[in-house]
Amino acid sequence: MHVNRVAAALIIALLALFFLTAGYYLASESSSQNAYWTIDISPTSGRDLVTPNGTIRVQLNQSGITVTADATGINGFGGWNFDGQAVVNANSTIFVPKQKAYSNHTLEAQFIVGTPPLAYSSKLTGIGIPQFDGIFNASQSSTIQANLTLTSMSAEKITVPIEDLRMTYYNATVDYKRWVNNDYNYSTLQAESLNYSFSLNQLTLEPNMSNSTILTINVAQNATPGQYFFFIDFGDFVGTDFSYSSSINLGIVIETGTIDYWLDNTLDYQMVNGQWQTVNTATNSTSPGLQMPINARNDGISTASFDLIISFTNAFYGGSSAIPRIMIAWDKINDTSANYSFNLSPHQTQSINVSFAIDNNMNEFRIGLSFESNQSLLAEPSQKGSQPWEVVYRQLYFHESADNSYAPGLIS
Repeated sequence: MHVNRVAAALIIALLALFFLTAGYYLASESSSQNAYWTIDISPTSGRDLVTPNGTIRVQLNQSGITVTADATGINGFGGWNFDGQAVVNANSTIFVPKQKAYSNHTLEAQFIVGTPPLAYSSKLTGIGIPQFDGIFNASQSSTIQANLTLTSMSAEKITVPIEDLRMTYYNATVDYKRWVNNDYNYSTLQAESLNYSFSLNQLTLEPNMSNSTILTINVAQNATPGQYFFFIDFGDFVGTDFSYSSSINLGIVIETGTIDYWLDNTLDYQMVNGQWQTVNTATNSTSPGLQMPINARNDGISTASFDLIISFTNAFYGGSSAIPRIMIAWDKINDTSANYSFNLSPHQTQSINVSFAIDNNMNEFRIGLSFESNQSLLAEPSQKGSQPWEVVYRQLYFHESADNSYAPGLIS
C-alpha cells in the first residue's frame, strides 16, 4: 500500500514537470516569433533613392531583408556601407541576413555624383568699345554695351534666365594681377557707380543654336574711378536628367571721363584785293575766306559723344564743308550760332573749319565755343596750369585795325 502511494506521487511529479516544460517551450517559441532587429537605411544623396528606406524592424523569424539603391539622373551607384564598413563587391541590390535579436544596425547607399553635361557656352563681346581679355575700359558718364551670346550644347530646347550683374571686387589702383579685395561694400559701390539692363532677361536656346542679349551699363558721372569685377549670373534651369546654372565674369576699368575743346588763337583776318583771307600766324599760311576751326579731344578711355555750340557776335554763321572719313555733324541754330556733334574714340582729336561773315557795320566781333554741362561728361578747365599762357581759348575777341584787318585781342 505504501508502495502504491509513492508511485502515484512520482507519476504526479512527472506530469507536473511535463506540463511545466511544455509551457516554457511554448512561451519561448512565442517570444522568438515576436523578436526583431533594427536597421536604419539611407542614401548619401537627397536626389537618389533606396528601397526600402528609413528605420525598419526586421522580425527575427525572417531570413533577412533585401534593399535596392536607385541612382537618379547622371549620378551612379557607388557601393554599400554596413555599420560603417564597406561591403565588398556589392551590387545595387543587397541582401542583409538576419542579425541578433534587438540589435541595431545601419546601411548606407553610396552614390557617385555625376558632373552635369555642359549645357551651353557663353561669350561677351564689347560693342564699339575697347576691351582686353574680358576687361572693358570706360570713363565716367559713359555708356558700355556688350553682346552676351549663349550657344546651346544640349539636344533639348532650354530657357536660360539672365539674373543679374553682381559686383565682386573693387580696387582703386588698376592691377590686372590682383582681383581679391574685401575692403568695400560692393553692392553700395555698384549702385553708386553704375546701373545696367539686359535687352532680354532670358534666352531660349534651340538645340545647338545661339541667342543673344545686349548688356547696357551706364557709368555715373561721379563713379568712383578704379578697377571693378562683376559676375553675370545665369539662373537655374532643369533639363531632362540634370539641373544647370552658370555665370560669366566681366571686368571694367573706370577712369575720369573728360573732354577738351578750344578755338584757334593764332588766326588773323585780312582784306586783300577786296577779298577776306584767313592768316595762320603760327605757320605763315593763308586760306581764302573767313574760317575758324573748332577743336575737340576725348581724354577718356571710352568713346564719347557730345555737342559743342559755336556762336558769333557781330558776325554770321556760314556753315562747314564735309570732311571725308570725319564723322562730325552740324545743325544751324540761327544766323549767329550752330551745334556741332562729335563722336570721338578714346584720346582722339578732331577739328573742323567753320565759315563766317563779318558784319560790315561793326568794327569788332566775337567768337565763342561752349559745352552744355547736361551731357553727362566732364569738360576740362581752360586753364591748364599756373602760368597765364597755359590755357586754351574758348572765347575770342577781334577788333578791326587801321589796315582793314582783325587780330585776336581780348581772349579767354
